[in-house]
Amino acid sequence: MITLREQTQLLDDYIDQLDLRETYTSMPVEQLALNRGDDGFWWSSYYIGLSEINGQHIQVLPKLENLDFMSLFSFALLYQPSSEYFSSCYDINWEKEIYASTELYNILTPLLVMQYLNILDKLVGKGLKRDYITIEENLHSKIRGKLRPIANWRKNEIKKKEDYFFCQYQVFSANIPVNRLLKKALDISILLLGNVRSRSRNMTGLAFLSSKMKLIEAFKNIDSNVRLESIRNYKFDKLNMYYSEAIKLAKCIIRHQDNALTDGSGKKKVPLFWIDMSRLYEVYVLGILQTHYPNNILFQVKGSYGTQCDYLHIGEGIVLDAKYKLWYSSYNGRRSHVDSMIADIREISAYARDERFLNLMNNNVSTPKCVIIHPDEETTNLGAVLSDSVKNNKVEGYRDFYRLSIDLPRL
Repeated sequence: MITLREQTQLLDDYIDQLDLRETYTSMPVEQLALNRGDDGFWWSSYYIGLSEINGQHIQVLPKLENLDFMSLFSFALLYQPSSEYFSSCYDINWEKEIYASTELYNILTPLLVMQYLNILDKLVGKGLKRDYITIEENLHSKIRGKLRPIANWRKNEIKKKEDYFFCQYQVFSANIPVNRLLKKALDISILLLGNVRSRSRNMTGLAFLSSKMKLIEAFKNIDSNVRLESIRNYKFDKLNMYYSEAIKLAKCIIRHQDNALTDGSGKKKVPLFWIDMSRLYEVYVLGILQTHYPNNILFQVKGSYGTQCDYLHIGEGIVLDAKYKLWYSSYNGRRSHVDSMIADIREISAYARDERFLNLMNNNVSTPKCVIIHPDEETTNLGAVLSDSVKNNKVEGYRDFYRLSIDLPRL
């Protein structure tokens, strides 16, 4: 197993083990998008996860330590611009599982659970599916449905219980197998998140989780005893489109709990998966900006010639772009970093002159301020006016160009 951190250079031994031939310049996303930079060296990208490349297993861990993934995923779900956005930030291949770092297992836990609770909340809002279920019960002094003669003889007649009748009848109920599966996964989700929740300090993540606890009330009359085989031929409810995805996630959570046991070296079974940290960072920043500047932030605005700007502050006339580049926090003038920063400046400068963007912003702004947003432990203190918040972080040598540090949530 090869272990790397994101956005780091691969050692020569790793390149040989992975058989990264000279003809390769980059690997696909499912292989964590390893790429060969302009400097000729191979680097890990913005993707974390577990993959297999040319028969070798490789795990890429977050470079930033003690990230609060529960809060990060909460922001992504709360502020995603569409219902499909968060799903596009990750992919899981359950067809192959291997023993890997417990850190990856612990990242998958809130990912699966937060997504499941979010879908389950929408499902409950539409209403739980109900159907007829068969119940067998030993009733006192009454008969309901039809009498089961053989069972009644065994349970009542030979025991001289003449006032009891063993009956079989049907009721229209929500306590059907598919809902029992969802209830079982809900119970597991609450159990799995217990430790994660106790360590989180981010109020948005905790508030998101607390809002989902009402699901317990919705499922209070649903059993959690279910056989997975009973769900295989389930016909999805066209009136509630969330059942299909909820069932899929429920099965994944049950399987994830089964993988909780470690092997002799302390590793846990983890499926092959990837998470795009860059996209997660973009939507996390969106949440921060919209919290501080409500009704002023536009996200991923389409520009001329197929361009797309991450954020526009239409009230103050500011163009902002998120760059998930960890070296910005320790910029030291390294040649590759200078080239990358210049490329970022050129990109954002072009946005600031795009007529489509200018027409959306304050008409009094002829040349918008430009802001590069990047992760850093020293997060900029955002005030009521964005331009005042960034004025002390000017990019040297460029007029009206600034940096804004917004760190990812930490435990």
